[in-house]
Amino acid sequence: MSHNSYPIILFKGWRKYILTLVLLLVSVIGWAGYYNAQARGRIFSGVVVGTINLSNLSVAEAEHKLQLAWDELSRQGLVVNFNNQQFKIAPLTGSPTDPDLSYELARLDTNTTVMEAYNIGRRGGVVWELVEPVLVKMFSYHLRGRIKIDYDSLTKLVRKSLPGVEQLPQSASFTFDDSGKITVIPERTGYLINMPALQ
Repeated sequence: MSHNSYPIILFKGWRKYILTLVLLLVSVIGWAGYYNAQARGRIFSGVVVGTINLSNLSVAEAEHKLQLAWDELSRQGLVVNFNNQQFKIAPLTGSPTDPDLSYELARLDTNTTVMEAYNIGRRGGVVWELVEPVLVKMFSYHLRGRIKIDYDSLTKLVRKSLPGVEQLPQSASFTFDDSGKITVIPERTGYLINMPALQ
């Protein structure tokens, strides 16, 4: 055997490993493509919004399922916590005497939420569109619901329901009594609801 034949023998030995790797890669791509084709028009398996599983649902079915969940949550009320105090609010606040005075404090934007869920696995380049649905199926993907909040109305309701939730800062001062005694009143820090941070 000549010295020049070693590379050919080594290449022949590695050829089956390379062929196996190529076949494996083609199989994975083929399976991912088939899986993606099966999910056409549906949300990929493993996509969850909050605690609501939207796997394999069409856009219309997912919107309906989320709306039912939001309606149930609205009936129970949303809980607002502040320090050790809490109270419940209804997302739709109504006036028993005048329906025109009703207003919506919070609303789930089902269309935007569902479209975000639908786009999982359908964004990015071709390779990512093949890989992401498989990863989502294996590990699941959790989204937050897109909730629109009327922050001005919510702040007014919080202030009304939790008196003392805000406290204005007070500079140090002093007072005189009738006997000429001076009393120093120390400064007091305050806290206000930070509206821009909420939004």
